[in-house]
Amino acid sequence: MARAMDQCNPATVSVATTGVPFSGCPQANSTTDSVITMKTARLTFAQTTGKLTLYGTGFQFGSRVTTQLTLRITKPGQTTLHPHQVNKSVTFQDVTLLCPNVPFGFVARPNGSIAGSAKLSDCLTQNGDATGLSNGNIEILDSALINIDTMKVFARPGILR
Repeated sequence: MARAMDQCNPATVSVATTGVPFSGCPQANSTTDSVITMKTARLTFAQTTGKLTLYGTGFQFGSRVTTQLTLRITKPGQTTLHPHQVNKSVTFQDVTLLCPNVPFGFVARPNGSIAGSAKLSDCLTQNGDATGLSNGNIEILDSALINIDTMKVFARPGILR
């Protein structure tokens, strides 16, 4: 995961450094969180168990975070009513959920680390979605780490160098 920053649109400053685009925006965090600190974070998803795991370091003790996932789920062997069909693959509407649900989430330990996991089926239930969506072909369209205290994104998938 990489630190989340606000989008730059339109560009408002000229950049003199060579090898980068000629224009950009000053770093801002009005829609993303600037309160939480982190060094690294890794989000994994286990295919066999349907479990999401978060590992992170460099957090402040007591920081509470959760993940936001946008999922697209397709299930084979479904029966549809209109039109009536049997044994069809059905793609459901995209689902955006918090996992684990707030107010709990993952809490940073005294050493600044976070290590925790949550089952996707539990997160779907907590968010009011059908538990049956937890199996089938699950695409993770987007993920983010959320500061539970501000409910703002502070990290997204990316490369931190």
